[in-house]
Amino acid sequence: MIQVAVIGTRTLGKILIQILRKHPKATIVYTANSQESSGNLANADCMFLALPHGQSHIFIAKNQSLLKGRKIIDSGDDFRLKWVYGLPEFNRPAIKTAMQIACPGCYATSVLLGLGPLIGKLSTTAIDIAATSGISGAGLKKRAKDNFFSYKTGQIHEHLPEIKMISGTTDIIFAPLRCDNTNFGIVSSIFIHGLKKERNIANLYRRFYDCEPCVRIVNHDIQTADIIGTAYCDIHVQWPNQNTLLIISALDNTLKGGASQAIQNFNLMFGFNEFMGLEKYLKNRP
Repeated sequence: MIQVAVIGTRTLGKILIQILRKHPKATIVYTANSQESSGNLANADCMFLALPHGQSHIFIAKNQSLLKGRKIIDSGDDFRLKWVYGLPEFNRPAIKTAMQIACPGCYATSVLLGLGPLIGKLSTTAIDIAATSGISGAGLKKRAKDNFFSYKTGQIHEHLPEIKMISGTTDIIFAPLRCDNTNFGIVSSIFIHGLKKERNIANLYRRFYDCEPCVRIVNHDIQTADIIGTAYCDIHVQWPNQNTLLIISALDNTLKGGASQAIQNFNLMFGFNEFMGLEKYLKNRP
Protein backbone atom coordinates (compact mmCIF):
# COMPACT_ATOMS: atom_id res chain seq x y z
CA MET A 1 0.00 0.00 0.00
CA ILE A 2 1.15 3.50 -0.81
CA GLN A 3 0.84 5.84 2.16
CA VAL A 4 -0.48 9.23 1.07
CA ALA A 5 -1.02 12.68 2.52
CA VAL A 6 -3.62 15.21 1.38
CA ILE A 7 -2.74 18.82 2.13
CA GLY A 8 -5.78 21.05 1.71
CA THR A 9 -9.29 19.78 2.37
CA ARG A 10 -11.52 22.25 0.55
CA THR A 11 -13.59 21.05 -2.42
CA LEU A 12 -10.77 19.39 -4.37
CA GLY A 13 -9.12 17.94 -1.27
CA LYS A 14 -12.40 16.47 -0.04
CA ILE A 15 -12.97 14.71 -3.36
CA LEU A 16 -9.39 13.41 -3.38
CA ILE A 17 -9.92 11.96 0.08
CA GLN A 18 -13.18 10.30 -1.03
CA ILE A 19 -11.43 8.62 -3.97
CA LEU A 20 -8.29 7.65 -2.03
CA ARG A 21 -10.28 6.03 0.78
CA LYS A 22 -11.62 3.51 -1.74
CA HIS A 23 -8.40 3.16 -3.76
CA PRO A 24 -7.12 -0.44 -3.42
CA LYS A 25 -3.46 0.60 -3.34
CA ALA A 26 -3.58 3.75 -1.19
CA THR A 27 -4.01 4.48 2.48
CA ILE A 28 -4.31 8.00 3.88
CA VAL A 29 -1.85 8.66 6.72
CA TYR A 30 -2.13 12.46 6.94
CA THR A 31 -4.61 15.21 6.13
CA ALA A 32 -4.33 18.91 6.83
CA ASN A 33 -6.00 22.25 6.23
CA SER A 34 -5.33 25.73 7.54
CA GLN A 35 -7.06 24.97 10.86
CA GLU A 36 -6.06 21.41 11.75
CA SER A 37 -4.13 18.31 10.79
CA SER A 38 -4.45 14.59 11.43
CA GLY A 39 -1.83 11.85 11.21
CA ASN A 40 1.92 11.93 10.57
CA LEU A 41 3.21 13.63 7.43
CA ALA A 42 6.57 11.88 7.78
CA ASN A 43 4.90 8.52 7.06
CA ALA A 44 3.68 9.55 3.60
CA ASP A 45 5.20 8.13 0.40
CA CYS A 46 3.23 10.59 -1.74
CA MET A 47 1.73 13.99 -1.05
CA PHE A 48 -1.27 15.50 -2.78
CA LEU A 49 -1.29 19.29 -2.55
CA ALA A 50 -4.82 20.68 -2.94
CA LEU A 51 -4.05 24.17 -1.71
CA PRO A 52 -5.26 27.55 -2.97
CA HIS A 53 -3.21 28.93 -5.84
CA GLY A 54 0.08 30.39 -4.67
CA GLN A 55 0.23 28.33 -1.46
CA SER A 56 2.03 25.18 -2.63
CA HIS A 57 5.46 26.80 -2.85
CA ILE A 58 5.02 28.13 0.70
CA PHE A 59 4.18 24.66 2.00
CA ILE A 60 7.15 23.13 0.18
CA ALA A 61 9.55 25.80 1.44
CA LYS A 62 8.46 25.09 5.04
CA ASN A 63 8.70 21.30 4.72
CA GLN A 64 11.83 20.70 2.64
CA SER A 65 13.27 18.04 4.94
CA LEU A 66 10.03 16.03 4.96
CA LEU A 67 9.60 16.20 1.18
CA LYS A 68 12.97 14.75 0.24
CA GLY A 69 12.53 11.44 -1.59
CA ARG A 70 8.74 11.67 -1.59
CA LYS A 71 6.53 12.02 -4.64
CA ILE A 72 4.41 15.15 -4.89
CA ILE A 73 1.27 15.80 -6.93
CA ASP A 74 0.32 19.48 -6.90
CA SER A 75 -3.07 20.73 -8.09
CA GLY A 76 -2.21 24.43 -7.73
CA ASP A 77 -0.69 26.71 -10.35
CA ASP A 78 2.64 27.24 -8.59
CA PHE A 79 4.76 24.77 -10.57
CA ARG A 80 2.95 24.13 -13.85
CA LEU A 81 5.68 25.77 -15.92
CA LYS A 82 8.49 24.00 -14.00
CA TRP A 83 7.49 20.49 -12.95
CA VAL A 84 6.42 17.58 -15.14
CA TYR A 85 3.04 18.56 -16.57
CA GLY A 86 0.41 16.08 -15.41
CA LEU A 87 -1.88 15.80 -18.42
CA PRO A 88 -1.79 12.00 -18.83
CA GLU A 89 -3.22 11.88 -22.35
CA PHE A 90 -0.21 13.88 -23.58
CA ASN A 91 2.60 13.10 -21.15
CA ARG A 92 2.49 9.54 -19.79
CA PRO A 93 6.19 8.60 -20.23
CA ALA A 94 7.40 11.63 -18.26
CA ILE A 95 4.73 11.21 -15.58
CA LYS A 96 5.71 7.58 -14.95
CA THR A 97 9.25 8.52 -13.93
CA ALA A 98 8.56 11.86 -12.23
CA MET A 99 8.96 12.72 -8.56
CA GLN A 100 7.03 15.97 -8.87
CA ILE A 101 3.87 16.45 -10.92
CA ALA A 102 1.98 19.67 -11.56
CA CYS A 103 -1.61 18.86 -12.48
CA PRO A 104 -3.13 21.11 -15.17
CA GLY A 105 -5.69 23.73 -14.28
CA CYS A 106 -9.32 22.87 -14.92
CA TYR A 107 -9.71 25.39 -17.74
CA ALA A 108 -6.37 24.31 -19.22
CA THR A 109 -7.39 20.65 -19.16
CA SER A 110 -10.59 21.41 -21.05
CA VAL A 111 -8.84 23.61 -23.62
CA LEU A 112 -5.79 21.40 -24.20
CA LEU A 113 -7.82 18.21 -24.58
CA GLY A 114 -10.01 20.17 -26.98
CA LEU A 115 -6.97 21.12 -29.05
CA GLY A 116 -5.63 17.54 -28.87
CA PRO A 117 -4.65 16.31 -32.34
CA LEU A 118 -4.07 19.86 -33.59
CA ILE A 119 -1.23 20.64 -31.19
CA GLY A 120 1.89 21.23 -33.26
CA LYS A 121 -0.18 22.59 -36.15
CA LEU A 122 -1.28 25.87 -34.60
CA SER A 123 1.72 28.16 -35.12
CA THR A 124 0.01 30.21 -37.86
CA THR A 125 -3.45 30.30 -36.31
CA ALA A 126 -5.27 32.65 -33.94
CA ILE A 127 -7.29 31.11 -31.11
CA ASP A 128 -10.19 32.66 -29.21
CA ILE A 129 -11.50 30.85 -26.13
CA ALA A 130 -14.67 31.54 -24.16
CA ALA A 131 -14.86 29.17 -21.21
CA THR A 132 -17.70 29.06 -18.70
CA SER A 133 -17.47 27.45 -15.27
CA GLY A 134 -19.73 26.90 -12.32
CA ILE A 135 -19.00 28.38 -8.91
CA SER A 136 -16.36 25.83 -7.89
CA GLY A 137 -14.36 26.17 -11.10
CA ALA A 138 -13.73 29.86 -10.71
CA GLY A 139 -12.39 29.50 -7.19
CA LEU A 140 -14.41 32.49 -6.01
CA LYS A 141 -17.02 33.04 -3.35
CA LYS A 142 -20.63 32.65 -4.38
CA ARG A 143 -22.24 35.90 -5.46
CA ALA A 144 -25.83 36.86 -6.16
CA LYS A 145 -28.21 34.23 -7.45
CA ASP A 146 -28.84 34.33 -11.21
CA ASN A 147 -25.51 36.03 -11.87
CA PHE A 148 -23.31 35.35 -14.92
CA PHE A 149 -20.10 37.32 -15.33
CA SER A 150 -16.64 37.49 -16.88
CA TYR A 151 -13.36 37.76 -14.97
CA LYS A 152 -9.60 37.81 -15.68
CA THR A 153 -10.23 38.20 -19.41
CA GLY A 154 -7.66 38.74 -22.16
CA GLN A 155 -4.17 37.76 -21.03
CA ILE A 156 -4.27 37.71 -17.22
CA HIS A 157 -5.84 34.38 -16.19
CA GLU A 158 -3.38 32.08 -14.39
CA HIS A 159 -4.17 29.11 -16.67
CA LEU A 160 -3.21 30.94 -19.86
CA PRO A 161 0.60 30.47 -19.58
CA GLU A 162 0.27 26.69 -19.40
CA ILE A 163 -2.19 26.66 -22.31
CA LYS A 164 0.33 28.59 -24.40
CA MET A 165 3.22 26.38 -23.28
CA ILE A 166 1.55 23.08 -24.17
CA SER A 167 -0.32 24.23 -27.29
CA GLY A 168 2.81 25.79 -28.75
CA THR A 169 1.10 29.02 -29.77
CA THR A 170 0.89 32.43 -28.11
CA ASP A 171 -1.81 34.02 -30.27
CA ILE A 172 -4.61 33.25 -27.82
CA ILE A 173 -7.36 35.40 -26.33
CA PHE A 174 -8.98 33.82 -23.28
CA ALA A 175 -12.29 34.93 -21.78
CA PRO A 176 -13.27 32.98 -18.64
CA LEU A 177 -16.84 33.35 -17.39
CA ARG A 178 -18.70 32.12 -14.34
CA CYS A 179 -22.32 31.11 -13.91
CA ASP A 180 -23.62 31.29 -10.36
CA ASN A 181 -26.58 29.01 -11.14
CA THR A 182 -24.47 25.84 -11.11
CA ASN A 183 -21.76 24.47 -8.85
CA PHE A 184 -19.70 22.26 -11.16
CA GLY A 185 -18.63 21.90 -14.77
CA ILE A 186 -16.65 23.77 -17.40
CA VAL A 187 -17.60 24.28 -21.04
CA SER A 188 -14.90 25.73 -23.31
CA SER A 189 -15.74 27.10 -26.75
CA ILE A 190 -12.51 27.24 -28.75
CA PHE A 191 -12.40 29.07 -32.09
CA ILE A 192 -9.35 28.41 -34.27
CA HIS A 193 -8.97 30.89 -37.12
CA GLY A 194 -6.78 30.32 -40.16
CA LEU A 195 -6.71 26.52 -40.06
CA LYS A 196 -7.10 24.67 -43.34
CA LYS A 197 -10.44 22.88 -43.38
CA GLU A 198 -10.33 19.11 -43.00
CA ARG A 199 -13.50 17.33 -44.06
CA ASN A 200 -13.14 14.44 -41.61
CA ILE A 201 -12.11 16.44 -38.56
CA ALA A 202 -14.32 14.42 -36.20
CA ASN A 203 -12.69 11.20 -37.38
CA LEU A 204 -9.26 12.75 -36.75
CA TYR A 205 -10.31 13.39 -33.16
CA ARG A 206 -11.80 9.92 -32.74
CA ARG A 207 -8.59 8.27 -33.94
CA PHE A 208 -6.46 10.47 -31.70
CA TYR A 209 -8.50 9.66 -28.59
CA ASP A 210 -9.60 6.14 -29.49
CA CYS A 211 -7.59 4.54 -26.67
CA GLU A 212 -8.24 7.28 -24.11
CA PRO A 213 -10.95 6.19 -21.65
CA CYS A 214 -11.47 9.69 -20.25
CA VAL A 215 -12.15 11.46 -23.57
CA ARG A 216 -15.37 11.07 -25.57
CA ILE A 217 -15.83 12.58 -29.03
CA VAL A 218 -19.54 13.26 -29.44
CA ASN A 219 -21.63 14.20 -32.48
CA HIS A 220 -24.30 16.07 -30.52
CA ASP A 221 -24.50 19.32 -28.60
CA ILE A 222 -22.44 19.46 -25.43
CA GLN A 223 -24.15 19.60 -22.04
CA THR A 224 -22.66 19.51 -18.55
CA ALA A 225 -25.30 17.03 -17.38
CA ASP A 226 -23.34 14.37 -19.28
CA ILE A 227 -20.03 14.99 -17.51
CA ILE A 228 -20.75 16.26 -13.99
CA GLY A 229 -19.80 13.55 -11.52
CA THR A 230 -17.62 11.75 -14.08
CA ALA A 231 -13.95 11.64 -15.11
CA TYR A 232 -14.84 12.33 -18.75
CA CYS A 233 -14.08 15.19 -21.07
CA ASP A 234 -16.63 15.42 -23.89
CA ILE A 235 -15.54 17.09 -27.13
CA HIS A 236 -17.55 18.19 -30.16
CA VAL A 237 -15.93 19.65 -33.30
CA GLN A 238 -17.42 21.45 -36.30
CA TRP A 239 -16.58 23.96 -39.05
CA PRO A 240 -18.87 27.04 -38.81
CA ASN A 241 -17.17 28.34 -41.97
CA GLN A 242 -14.26 27.52 -44.28
CA ASN A 243 -11.58 29.10 -42.12
CA THR A 244 -12.74 28.61 -38.54
CA LEU A 245 -12.84 25.41 -36.51
CA LEU A 246 -15.09 25.38 -33.44
CA ILE A 247 -14.24 22.95 -30.66
CA ILE A 248 -16.52 22.62 -27.65
CA SER A 249 -15.04 20.78 -24.69
CA ALA A 250 -16.72 20.02 -21.36
CA LEU A 251 -15.61 18.39 -18.12
CA ASP A 252 -16.23 18.33 -14.39
CA ASN A 253 -13.67 20.75 -12.99
CA THR A 254 -13.47 18.85 -9.69
CA LEU A 255 -12.82 15.47 -11.36
CA LYS A 256 -11.22 15.39 -14.81
CA GLY A 257 -10.19 18.99 -14.19
CA GLY A 258 -9.07 18.16 -10.65
CA ALA A 259 -9.16 15.09 -8.39
CA SER A 260 -9.57 12.21 -10.86
CA GLN A 261 -6.76 13.60 -13.01
CA ALA A 262 -4.54 13.72 -9.91
CA ILE A 263 -5.39 10.06 -9.29
CA GLN A 264 -4.46 9.17 -12.88
CA ASN A 265 -1.08 10.75 -12.22
CA PHE A 266 -0.72 8.92 -8.90
CA ASN A 267 -1.42 5.59 -10.56
CA LEU A 268 1.09 6.24 -13.34
CA MET A 269 3.80 7.36 -10.91
CA PHE A 270 3.50 4.16 -8.88
CA GLY A 271 3.08 1.72 -11.77
CA PHE A 272 -0.60 0.92 -11.24
CA ASN A 273 -3.36 0.76 -13.81
CA GLU A 274 -3.96 4.41 -14.69
CA PHE A 275 -7.68 4.24 -13.95
CA MET A 276 -7.55 2.24 -10.73
CA GLY A 277 -9.94 3.72 -8.20
CA LEU A 278 -11.80 5.68 -10.88
CA GLU A 279 -14.12 2.96 -12.14
CA LYS A 280 -17.29 4.59 -10.76
CA TYR A 281 -16.45 7.79 -12.66
CA LEU A 282 -15.97 6.03 -16.02
CA LYS A 283 -19.17 4.04 -16.39
CA ASN A 284 -20.55 5.39 -19.65
CA ARG A 285 -17.72 5.08 -22.16
CA PRO A 286 -19.39 4.25 -25.52
